[in-house]
Amino acid sequence: MLGRTLAALGLMAALFTSSAQAAVFQDRGPLLSGTNGIVLGPDGNFWVAEEFNDSVVRMTPGGAVLNRYAVGDDPTSVATGPDNRVWVSVTGASQLVWFDAIAATPSAHTVNGLPCGPVGLVGSANRVFFSLPTCGRLGTVAADGTDLHTAPGFGTVYDLEFAGGKLFAPDTGNDAIRRVAPTAGLTVETAVNAPAGSAPDGIAADGAGNLWVTLYNTGHVGRFPATQTGGALTELAPAGADKLTEAFGIAAGADGRIYVTGKASANLARIDAGGTFRFYPTTGQPWQIVNGPDGDLYFTDQSSTRIVRFLSGAPKPATLAPVWAATTEAFVSATVDPRGNETQVVIDYGPTTAYGSTSAPVTLPAGVGPAAVQATLTGLAPGSNYHMRVRATNEEGSATGDDTTFVSQGPAICLRALRLAAISAKQCGPAPPRMLAARTTFSWAFVGSRTALRKVDISGLTGGETAKVSCSGKGCPFKSKTYKNLKKGKKALGSRFGLKRKLSKGAKLEVRVTKPGTIGSSALLTVRGRKQDPKIVRSCLRPGAKQTSRC
Repeated sequence: MLGRTLAALGLMAALFTSSAQAAVFQDRGPLLSGTNGIVLGPDGNFWVAEEFNDSVVRMTPGGAVLNRYAVGDDPTSVATGPDNRVWVSVTGASQLVWFDAIAATPSAHTVNGLPCGPVGLVGSANRVFFSLPTCGRLGTVAADGTDLHTAPGFGTVYDLEFAGGKLFAPDTGNDAIRRVAPTAGLTVETAVNAPAGSAPDGIAADGAGNLWVTLYNTGHVGRFPATQTGGALTELAPAGADKLTEAFGIAAGADGRIYVTGKASANLARIDAGGTFRFYPTTGQPWQIVNGPDGDLYFTDQSSTRIVRFLSGAPKPATLAPVWAATTEAFVSATVDPRGNETQVVIDYGPTTAYGSTSAPVTLPAGVGPAAVQATLTGLAPGSNYHMRVRATNEEGSATGDDTTFVSQGPAICLRALRLAAISAKQCGPAPPRMLAARTTFSWAFVGSRTALRKVDISGLTGGETAKVSCSGKGCPFKSKTYKNLKKGKKALGSRFGLKRKLSKGAKLEVRVTKPGTIGSSALLTVRGRKQDPKIVRSCLRPGAKQTSRC
């Protein structure tokens, strides 16, 4: 895949949330230079080219660096090949390097004898194919690094794709995509034309038998069937004000849509089956993009020391459970991961799995990770069995949790409770307090062996809440601060942190959000070891309680 040297490097960007476009971007890193090629290896880890550090990193999806390998001048593309191997184009050294990714200790193996620097890389069942753009050739090599062949006449090719048993090579300089027989002779079978001057560049196959190509000069995207013989591709262009500039990275997502990075426009475009574009602004210079093990997209950044995880999906609800049941009402709780989008949550309930009744909706702010939701179910018949399920919906789709059951309290139990505690006979007990919707989120960066908090935000405030922020350990800017009578919306608490305030291992930051008569929340962040994501524990704070408890 394409790798072009870029001199400017930048600092790692912080967590970026696009409320307008309902998505979350999470940094993974930092690495040692701007990043270029990336692939999810057969070992379940990412292999990333640190182009300007002349190295390749093997890192977990969570961002922990497992190994770093010096591979030579200007590594660009990274791809998987046969026999569980990962291959790297070392463009400046005119070499290929491969690793046995599932070995106990992977090591670098060099393939020499190339006439110029390789860039594009793709593997098939038994061979690896590469492009040599500065000398207009394509090449192929056996799985073990032997039987090397190159062939001329392919122009300027920066990216390759293998689909339907054929090799596809976009020629940027000649506005054509060639279909090539994947043999040692690399014979051209046909060519599909792109618009003049559009510079077809990155290429990806979808699951429907199509090839998708970025048109680098115009910011458009082309599409054509893998079986097409000659002719022109179908050109797709954004219809609104948002544009792609220097579009290269392209991948078919797990959701069936196509995702494209815009390096100069600092954005990510999503294209649906009908050709409609949607844009998500980010930071830096997004470059190559791949699918991760979790169904999310990950892309490299030419201008900063990171890779970035993109999250925007349908919610993930968990099984709910009642925490209080009466004759006519029940108070239930659940957890829902909003998956980067504002999410509406309801509880369906009724005497059968047809349900028939639905609780009042609860709205979760855009975020990542399980968030607590509570609701009251009304109109129950005393002493009856009920089915219920949590149902969550955001702009990316809907999802339901498993069915579960509970029994409303019968009249005899209520009368006994009334005699013992003088409580309401109608409800068979006072309704428990509601849970605050406010949620604390953190963003961090690694600086040497320490961790710097870039953002500490509270979202979902309804107004009148109190936030107490406590910090302990080396690097804390204060021990405790309290913010009273917060306004509705969002409150940023990170102004006293940032890169200048680096927290050491073991440091703790807790944010407690409370409001009279409600169940408050606690988010406790504990700094872990070098370049390890902090541990975050969320819990509840009952009215009047000093100690937190499970929600």
